[in-house]
Amino acid sequence: MTKRPFWLPTLWVVGFGAACSAPLPPAPPTRVDRATLAPSLDQHRAQLLEYLAIDTTNPPGHEARAFPFWSQALLSLGLEVELDPVDDDRGNLWAHLRAPSPDPGAGPLILLHHLDVVPSERDHWTSDPFEPTERDGRIYGRGAIDTKVLGILQLAALSHLIAAKQRLRRDVIFLAVYDEEAGGRGAQRVVERQLPEWQAEYLLDEGGYGVRQMMNGQDLLVIAVAQKRTGRMTLTAHGQAGHGSRPIPNGGPTVLLTALSRLLESGPEPRLVPTTIHSFAQMGRMAGQPRQFLLEHLDWPLAFALISGSLMANKNLGPQVQDSMSLTMLQAGQKDNVIPAEATATFDVRLLPDTDAGSFLEGRRQLLEDLPVTLEWTALPLPASPASPTDDPLFVALSDAARAHEPQALVSPWLLVGANDSRFFMPAGVKAYGFLPIFLDKAQLDTIHGHDENVAIDELEKGLITYTDALARFLLRQP
Repeated sequence: MTKRPFWLPTLWVVGFGAACSAPLPPAPPTRVDRATLAPSLDQHRAQLLEYLAIDTTNPPGHEARAFPFWSQALLSLGLEVELDPVDDDRGNLWAHLRAPSPDPGAGPLILLHHLDVVPSERDHWTSDPFEPTERDGRIYGRGAIDTKVLGILQLAALSHLIAAKQRLRRDVIFLAVYDEEAGGRGAQRVVERQLPEWQAEYLLDEGGYGVRQMMNGQDLLVIAVAQKRTGRMTLTAHGQAGHGSRPIPNGGPTVLLTALSRLLESGPEPRLVPTTIHSFAQMGRMAGQPRQFLLEHLDWPLAFALISGSLMANKNLGPQVQDSMSLTMLQAGQKDNVIPAEATATFDVRLLPDTDAGSFLEGRRQLLEDLPVTLEWTALPLPASPASPTDDPLFVALSDAARAHEPQALVSPWLLVGANDSRFFMPAGVKAYGFLPIFLDKAQLDTIHGHDENVAIDELEKGLITYTDALARFLLRQP
């Protein structure tokens, strides 16, 4: 009979006795309520429908098709619109709202969203993705979540800020960019060309969202404060060529298979970064004992050791605690009876914010040092950037607004395991947060980049109010 470790009963006693779930703190009062935005809610809903109807699928992009929509919307607010077109009907657009008397040293806040959307498999949609429809209390269309809806939330907030312009504490720049869904060339162009002049201090982007009944009936809203760094790695096997009728143990594909087995079976060890410690502690409130205790004490090595296996087994939480390599492409041979000398594999690599790219590559190479293979970066991750602080006035304003309008929801910082355009601004010293205060159900999460992407109309209206409230808290002096 296997003996339990002597410390396990003690841990359970401590977990049940000392980690009782604390009640949610009282919600702050609202500053912008439904009555404030009620006259414009139908207008913003109509604007979303009009925006969704513009096909900006990337590739090829053609994001400049949305320029007339945004030019008209921003000009109607009294803002001057600047266009930066590039080849093939693409480009960036921005408008600058200037504070009459900004606070000393207060740099601008950029409101960023991307104009492009991912391709749609139209045969799998119940309606045309670019003929947005309203049914069953929802709006269906490509970009309804990712991320044309964010542009409309920003437009609503801008309208409110302009009405209170004399109380504005810093400049605000509305920025719509091309190519986020492919290489991020639009954002990189801004960082190279406009950011040195703008001297922006903050950026709000996509990357945070709400989920209804995330766990045990509890709603959760996350605010992205950091993200994994994306890269691409290529493995090339160098073997022998030969006739398919005479199997050889060191043909290119066979060598590649051996190397792949080692890499995929020997993943990097799970580990924590400060953002995940904070967010898992918040999420522990939803878990029930003893998981709550473990999640609230992940900075204890023993607690992390006990729960890391279950975290790794969760497809949504596992990437939060591990550098990852996902095999995405294989290539070998040109004819079925020829064993090729070379075979290649491509990996989508996502590094935790503080992982050294060189050390990560060297660790993977050591697993393969006796094989005739080469492993190299073909797209190097961006430099490591610190997480945006959770004690910053902007994060506090976002969190307070979310709790004011969704007092039953947990609000937590988040490590984004995907990638968005914030990754180009953060190395330049811009504090970036991902904030989209629209709640989705779990089924809707699968429509992002999937089929029948949609947003609930009542959730859209709540999001418009919450986003406007958040910016009013951060940007406006009290009357």
